[in-house]
Amino acid sequence: MADAALIVDAPAVALAIFAHPDCPIVNCGGALAAWSRHGAAVHLLVVTRGERGGEDGEASDEEVTAARARHLEASAGLLGLRSVEVLDFPDGELVNDMALRRAIVARVRAHRPEAVLFHDPTAVIYGDRYVSHPDHRAVGWACLDVIGAPSSGPRYHRDLGEPHAISDAYLCGSLVPDAFVLIDEVVDAKAAALRHHATEAADAQWITEAVRARAEDAGDAVGVANAEGFRRLRLG
Repeated sequence: MADAALIVDAPAVALAIFAHPDCPIVNCGGALAAWSRHGAAVHLLVVTRGERGGEDGEASDEEVTAARARHLEASAGLLGLRSVEVLDFPDGELVNDMALRRAIVARVRAHRPEAVLFHDPTAVIYGDRYVSHPDHRAVGWACLDVIGAPSSGPRYHRDLGEPHAISDAYLCGSLVPDAFVLIDEVVDAKAAALRHHATEAADAQWITEAVRARAEDAGDAVGVANAEGFRRLRLG
């Protein structure tokens, strides 16, 4: 990958914006942990409670929501996140509308991140085995729609705080990654964080092996042992 770049410096402040409680761990848990360890203030915004997740069809929405909140709290502690906020949008029903975009702008202006991380909405079909969740695409498009003028322009959303310009956006789960973050020292922390979201204890070893394999594949692109890859937009 000739044009791939290794991101060396951590941003001072980062905001990760994802659809479901496990999404940030899967997509960028290593980068969030690495940046936290290097002094960044890393904030997480989860848009839905994740009440449709899991394989237990008999559990109530309230039970699933409570369980996923516990999982998220435990995994956030392992990654060193500065704050975690979960919004109340319904799982499985997200649309890129003004309510969602305003919620994102409000948190961008409150946290004032240099870097934001979110789903790449253009990545839809992964090989022949996976299609991206529609909630992922809705959040990704909403983020793309607000990271420019709607967040930084003084005439947009005057009731949502002082305008803020974002320097870099990192699109996660991209099919065309061109920027990579070294995660050698935190790959095991990412695996441990993701294990908190597993529904079956038997998944633990598989999760650890999958996280390590994915990190090694990404590392190969830039000649390091373990990395996470992103499509980077340089906005500032």
